[in-house]
Amino acid sequence: MGLSRASRDFRICLFCVSVVGVQSSVGAGERVEVALNVALGKTATFDSVPNLPSCSDPNDAKQLTDGRLEEGCHPARGAVGWRRSRVPIQITFDLEQPEPIAGLSFRTSGGESGRYWPNAIHVLVSDDGETFYLAGDLLDLSHRRELPPVSGVHVYRTDSLRTHGRFVRLAVAAPSAIVCDEIEIYRGDEDLLKERRPPSPVVDVMSLVRTGATERGVRLRMLRDIAVLRKRMAKTQLLRNDRARLTRRLDSLAESAASFTVRDTAGFRAILPLNEVHSRIFAINAPILRARGVHELAIWHRCRWDPLRPLDSPTAKTVGELPPLEIMPGEYRARALVLTNAADQPKTVRISFAGLPLSPTPPWIEPHEVLFTDTQYGRELATVLEPIKITSGSYHVTIPAGMTRQIWFRFHPPASLAAGDHDGRIVLSTNKRKWSVSLQVHISKIVFPKRIRCA
Repeated sequence: MGLSRASRDFRICLFCVSVVGVQSSVGAGERVEVALNVALGKTATFDSVPNLPSCSDPNDAKQLTDGRLEEGCHPARGAVGWRRSRVPIQITFDLEQPEPIAGLSFRTSGGESGRYWPNAIHVLVSDDGETFYLAGDLLDLSHRRELPPVSGVHVYRTDSLRTHGRFVRLAVAAPSAIVCDEIEIYRGDEDLLKERRPPSPVVDVMSLVRTGATERGVRLRMLRDIAVLRKRMAKTQLLRNDRARLTRRLDSLAESAASFTVRDTAGFRAILPLNEVHSRIFAINAPILRARGVHELAIWHRCRWDPLRPLDSPTAKTVGELPPLEIMPGEYRARALVLTNAADQPKTVRISFAGLPLSPTPPWIEPHEVLFTDTQYGRELATVLEPIKITSGSYHVTIPAGMTRQIWFRFHPPASLAAGDHDGRIVLSTNKRKWSVSLQVHISKIVFPKRIRCA
């Protein structure tokens, strides 16, 4: 049956609205229907002139709101970029009249070519262009919807703002160069024009960025690890009840992570796990590891220089021996083991030595646990060597539930140590089990000089 003229006109009108006024970028190029973008075609002003050579040009002030998306958001002429800046970059839009504001998006790329994800994107609003009030933290709001990938294009987006103003300013801080392709500001209901603002305006943007930096980093680290565990669960064969239980726990932990508050920023250390919530997140990995056939404690070996992450699964069977060690008295060398705790609780491991001079705790061998730290770039690094203390005749180290940790052995034999071959063993034990890892050590007759002469 044919459509009436009124019905056809209505459908044409609806199509035009959906194409012209109700679009927003939510992925690399994907668009879905949302509120009207009131920033489209508006001119931006910058407190810091865009200075990234590959994309800076006279049209920068108009390219952030031209509605065109650059492919890949690389530093192309259609994007706007800044080299690394010590102060936040401030981008301001005049919407020409007070607008109710329900959301905002910021399209950028990171994780490659020396560009990392922003540390902060604060949204500020004003009626006169002079006095600005904080309306929200775009990173926090966007992370609750979707986390940025390791590298590539990402749109930081929220529709949870409840504010209003004629002028909208973004205070953007990044650890490196930053490129932006498109910024959109979404109009909300008229009732938002009556929303109250914070009692005090923002006076110091730098202080604003620094205050929340640690908290944002902690929340993002925990949310990233939850995302890793969700993907791992999807690829692991679990009983239906177990999968449902773990999913509920992750959902609850995600809520706790998204609202986590760092009370003592002065004494904060970026050592993983970062807090009790983070420990419970890591513990979710334990039943996943067991479902993949990992015993409650896995002792394995990989090249000590290979990258290692706290949620890594064992890539080898239980190690029986380490590569032989040839060392001169006075020289420093190292070997390493990797421990993975697949139990639901932290596990304390006792470490001692046998078959080596001055065993069971030779003073010329120093065991260290390699701690993971988070960085402003959002990448975990296994670089901190924490000496393991002797307790009751052995070295005690505690591995958090679900975590993987490297144990680093530093060898430094004194000149007084007898030269020759030694059939050594590294002995590891818990309350339930004992392991022995062979290590052949050859101590040379040649003493490493205290000072090397190159002449």
